Amino acid sequence: QGGVVFVFAPDPARTGQAPSGVTTTLLLSDGSTLPVSLGRQGVAWCLVDAPLGGRASLDYCNLCALAVVGKVFVCFGPAGSKGQLSINGSGFEVAVPTGKAPLVEEHEGIWVVVCNEDQVDHVYVTDDAVYANVNGVTPEGKPIGLPGVKNAMRIASDGKVTSVAAEHPVPPAAEKVHVSPWTTAPMDEYVAGTSARFATIKGPSDLTSLGAPYGYGWYKVSLKSASARKARAAFPHAADRVAAFIDGAQAGVIGVGAGTTRHLPINLKKPGTDVVFLACNMGRFSEGDHMGERKGLYGHGWEVSPLKAGKAKVITETPIDILAYRAPLWEVREGDTTAPHRITWTIQHRSKSSVIIWLRDKQGRGFMGRALLLLDGKPIEVLEYGTPDHIVLDAESLSKGNHTISVALFPETLDEEFDGNIQAAAKALDDLVCFEESSEALTAKAEWSFAKWEQPPASAFHAPGRNSAGIPAWWRCTFDHQAGAPAVSLELNGLSAGQVYVNGFHLGRYFLRKGQTERMLIPPSRLKAGKANELLIFDEQGASPARSVHLSHESAVAGNSKH
Repeated sequence: QGGVVFVFAPDPARTGQAPSGVTTTLLLSDGSTLPVSLGRQGVAWCLVDAPLGGRASLDYCNLCALAVVGKVFVCFGPAGSKGQLSINGSGFEVAVPTGKAPLVEEHEGIWVVVCNEDQVDHVYVTDDAVYANVNGVTPEGKPIGLPGVKNAMRIASDGKVTSVAAEHPVPPAAEKVHVSPWTTAPMDEYVAGTSARFATIKGPSDLTSLGAPYGYGWYKVSLKSASARKARAAFPHAADRVAAFIDGAQAGVIGVGAGTTRHLPINLKKPGTDVVFLACNMGRFSEGDHMGERKGLYGHGWEVSPLKAGKAKVITETPIDILAYRAPLWEVREGDTTAPHRITWTIQHRSKSSVIIWLRDKQGRGFMGRALLLLDGKPIEVLEYGTPDHIVLDAESLSKGNHTISVALFPETLDEEFDGNIQAAAKALDDLVCFEESSEALTAKAEWSFAKWEQPPASAFHAPGRNSAGIPAWWRCTFDHQAGAPAVSLELNGLSAGQVYVNGFHLGRYFLRKGQTERMLIPPSRLKAGKANELLIFDEQGASPARSVHLSHESAVAGNSKH
């Protein structure tokens, strides 16, 4: 019903600055222009040709729409800016108020309520009215007053404005939930590779084909070695996060996210070494060229060594027709080309080996933008945000001798990310890109086995002792819940990363950095009356929840916040 135009401020994650005072101009279908100011907003949305009920139609509005109640239309924008809208072909201009009270004006039979960015945080809507200067509404639809304010502003659905008494309910303190002592089931047998659940597989295989399309999966790889030595291994065909264990201790985490590394140091023993991997399924692409990507260990691990390429050079070549290489591509139109500049490295390939191009810096940041990756001047891959952080060039595609690896940026990436400065782009990519060559497939002659990740039986849980650092573990407790009580809040602290289950229902996953807290809400529909509610937590590092995880009842009074 109608259209909407979204206006975005520059991404604070890229600019390092919060949006402030961004102004732009929209070109309307009749050739007129409409200024739009974002103020503190990261994004504004402008309705076009949208019905307001009855015979009223909103032709355009440069303020953000919040709600329509009867004949009342609520919108907001930066204080002091000029609001422009049109209803039924009749234009209307208004100054966004700077005080505490919204502005209410009638136009073409519609009562327009205009708020600034601060006022709109205290505007709440019911089925028959709009309340301003309130902290919310009760479940019965009565306004909850601001501290020290007795009355609230009520705008009825017919536009009538009145002052009504506001309630000031005192929310009950959140009651703590009685929780039984925690018990634990460490995954020592899996980490050591001695669990009877491991079954032989032919070789590397993705988690989905092994019957584990979500959660985790355990791989055991028995490496063979003719001599004892230390190997520097890379697993370019591993996703998403894979923790490795050798001799019952964690040896590192490869993949994406905080705390991961590109390489896994392995002390090879004669005649062999067992390495156990816990591979995690994470989200999958919903669009683009990488849909259906594989998870887990779906390829061999390689012994690698650095490949020197020198500093990146900028050369100028004929722009490349992007769709001539691959079509379709999102937001690429016919005739679109790359920028004429190419950021280029030269590598010497002296042996018959694969080359890995890494696209991630030491802080874990990947490539931001879009570009074509070229091998000897020919496109071999589209790079874009969300692209895997490495590209593997097979030995068969590389002859012995010198080869050039180039990045040809899309023009919008050069302009938006680097302000058109190709030298700045070259420096940024030089800090990002590095090369390695493989010398031996360490796992090619290994024996592979796999075990599904699953909840242990109740008999496996026992009173916690001193868990080995970094060893995954399950934790279990029970808690009570009275019939009719509000939802239960679960507060997670002091853990690493893992999964949460309540009464067999998967509540969610968490990823906590040091000092970080995450809160999950357990809906009453998932709870049983009494003390038989089971809470299960799987933590990848085995961190104990005994002192850092808390359960409490939600407050019975809550506003119907629009946020």
